[in-house]
Order: sequence, then C-alpha cells, then structure tokens
Amino acid sequence: MSQDNLKQKTKNGLYWSFANNIANKGMQFVFSIILARLLTPSDYGLIGMLAIFIAVIQIFVESGFSQAIITKQDRTQTDLSTAFYFNIGVGVLGYLILFVSAPLIANFYGMPLLKPILRVIGLGVIFNSLNIVQNAHYAIRLDFKTPAKVSVFSQMFTGVLGIFLAYEGFGVWALVIQQVSGGLIGLLLNWYLVRWKPTAEFNKESFLYLWRYGSKVLSSGLLSTIYDNVQPLLIGKFFSSSALGLYSRAQGFATLPSSNLSGILANVTFPLLSKINDDIERLGSIYRRLIKFSAFIIFPIMIGLAAISAPLVHFLLPERWNGCIPLLRLLCFSLMWQPISLINLNLLNAAKRPEVVLKLEMIKKPLGLILLIASIPYGIIIMCVANLFVCLFAVAINTVMTSRTLSVPFMAQVRDLLPVFLLSLAMGCIVYFFTTIVHPALLSMIIGIVIGFVVYILGAYFFMPELMKDTLYLIKRKK
Repeated sequence: MSQDNLKQKTKNGLYWSFANNIANKGMQFVFSIILARLLTPSDYGLIGMLAIFIAVIQIFVESGFSQAIITKQDRTQTDLSTAFYFNIGVGVLGYLILFVSAPLIANFYGMPLLKPILRVIGLGVIFNSLNIVQNAHYAIRLDFKTPAKVSVFSQMFTGVLGIFLAYEGFGVWALVIQQVSGGLIGLLLNWYLVRWKPTAEFNKESFLYLWRYGSKVLSSGLLSTIYDNVQPLLIGKFFSSSALGLYSRAQGFATLPSSNLSGILANVTFPLLSKINDDIERLGSIYRRLIKFSAFIIFPIMIGLAAISAPLVHFLLPERWNGCIPLLRLLCFSLMWQPISLINLNLLNAAKRPEVVLKLEMIKKPLGLILLIASIPYGIIIMCVANLFVCLFAVAINTVMTSRTLSVPFMAQVRDLLPVFLLSLAMGCIVYFFTTIVHPALLSMIIGIVIGFVVYILGAYFFMPELMKDTLYLIKRKK
C-alpha cells in the first residue's frame, strides 16, 4: 500500500471510528446517566461482580483468531470457516461453564440473585462467538463505516429499552436485558450486512496456523483481562455491591473518553499497520506520530475530567453517587495512559511479535495483582492509587520494549509525551482552582471546561505548533 493511500485510509478510518465512538459513547453516557437516576449503586454493583467471569470466557472465545486472520495476507475461505467453527464451539462451551458455575459464583459473593443473572447475561458469549469472523471482515476490507452504523443503532435501541425497563421497576434486570439485547442486535445486523457464510470445512493446518499466532494473543489478553477485572471482583468480595456500584460509575465516567480514543486506535491502527508489517522502520515512524496525536487529545481530556469531577457528579447524579468523585479523579490519571499502552501493544502485534506482548503481560500483571491485593485492607481509594502506579509502570515497560523492537529510542518517546503532559497538568490545576470558587455545579462545570479549552489550545499554539498542525491534519477529512 502506498504512503498516500495509507494516509488516506488512516484519515478515513479515524473519521468513521471517531464518529462511531462519539455517537456510541455519547448515547451510552446519556443513557447511563438516566439509568443511574432510576437505579441504585447496588444494581450496578451486581453487574460489576460478574464482569471478570464474562470477560475471561470471552477471551477464550476469541483466542486471538481475529487478529491472526487480519495479519495473514493470503487468508482463504478455509481459514475463515475454521476460525468460525472454533469460535462458536468455544462460545457454547464457555456458556455451559458459566451456566454450571453460576451457583458457585453466587455463593462466592453471598448474592443468590447472581445465579439467574449470570445465566441470562452469559448468553452474550454465544452471540459474540458468532460475530468474530463477521467483524474481522470489516477490518480486512478497511470498512469502518458499516460497523459504526451497526454500533450506533444497537446502542440507541438498547439504551431506550434499558430506560423503559428501569422506569417500569425491573431494577438490575433492566441492565441485564439491555446488555444481552445489544449483543443479539449486533449479531443479526452484522450477519445481514457482511453476507459471509462459512463453508462446511475445518482444516487442521489452517487451525494450527491460526492457533500459533492466536494462542500468544490469547495468553496476553487473558492476563490483561484478569487484571483489568480483578479490582471489581475484590471490591465486590471484600466491600459491598453498593461500593462496587460507586466504583463502576466512576469507571464509567473515566472510561468514556479513554475507551473512546482507545477504541478508535484499536479499530484503525491494527488492520492498517498489519498491511505494512514488513517495514519496521516505517512502523516506528508512524508509531511516534500516533502516540503524540493520542497524547495531545487524551491527556487534556482526562486531566480536565479529573478537575471537574465534583461539579460533574453533583450536577448529573443524585447525592447517593457522591462517593464516586475521589475514585473518578484517580481513575482519570490511571486511564489516561491506556491509549499509549494500546498503541505500543498493537504495533508489536502488527509487527508479528505477539510473544513480546505476552512477556510484557507476564511481567506487568502479576506485579499489579500483588499491589492490588496488598492494598485491600486500606480501602478502595488506596486500591485506586495502587492501580495508578501499575498503569505508570505498564506504559514505561511497554515503551522500553517498543524502543527495542522498533528502534525508537526510549528518551525520544518521553520527549514526545512530556510537553503534552506538563501542559495538560497545568491546565488541570487552573480548571480545578476555578471549580472550587464558582457555584452552582452547572456553572462551575461550564466555566471549567471553557477555561480549560482556551488555556490548552493557546498553550499548544505557542509551545507545540508542529504537533497541533499534525493533529489538525488527521482531523480534517477528505474523501
């Protein structure tokens, strides 16, 4: 693929992924606020208790086969069919495991209601297993427009459904039905739009190829997923469903911008970079531009969100949710590094170095788990502080390994990120000051956002003009 064509594909991909995420996450945010007003922290906590079990099973269902298919330049119908049958087989097996283990999980938390909830919400595992190859087709075709439309429609339908059920008094079941129906609608739409059907063949050689690549992605993904979900598990076990609900609500606010950009980068960078995975020098050059672009966008948003967290929560939610404010601030500083780490790992996978990603996860996650467990006696806030240190360590070691693999010096990457971080931090301090002296909450929030935007843009204009120019280039779209 030529340089100009790649740039255009990148711009178009970023545009549609950005549009998808803005619309999708925007609706999700609005719906979640309405639902939070109708439901309790305990309702959200019950769903959060099950997150780790669903996520682990889903990792096994995917098994890295989607990434393996995308990176394989000479993929065949046999490869696709083999992946499909494997995914659906593991999906059915995974649901059966969840179904049988539901009473044990309910007893673990001392929450009998979790038994029927898990057996219903677990159906999403089967729906997702039928969707993996379909979604891979979008990436192979570099079609980011169609899945964007599917996602927006699904989110709109399930959001309205969830609000209706919550208003009618269904409680936690409103969240359960909302989540399961979203998976079903996405499945039906993807099968209708992709128009791909598996053939009646399962090839051993094809499976072994996909497994050699996918097993490494599976292993690293499993470690990452367990760690990412172990904190809610520990909170649910050692504290209460209400405490977990507050944490989940804070996490929902914090992940809205971070997962937005991370989703864009995941959807666009991996399939595009996989097409040039034989040119390490070119990968390194694109990598530096991507981390600067992502930092330029996500750092001020996350630090700004931490600064306005108090008026934001006071304005949007009832008083029973105020406990999520300090958690939100800490999570913002943790999750702001997520897109950077994602780019690191995506490039290593695109360069066909999944074994390096696995080694990184085997170092980071056990350390993180030890710190989280050690912090339990000191409360949820200290657990979030421990998670912040783990995130900083993770991005540091990811950057070191990327520098070795892609020949991009570590200090060069630090110099790329440091000015953006310092400017964002200065902006956040100014915004926080104004939010403490301005009332009521709505006015405080608006003034904080306006001041933060002006300070950051002016600072970037004077101190980082080239980076601002590159960012504007990626934002501007030409068909």
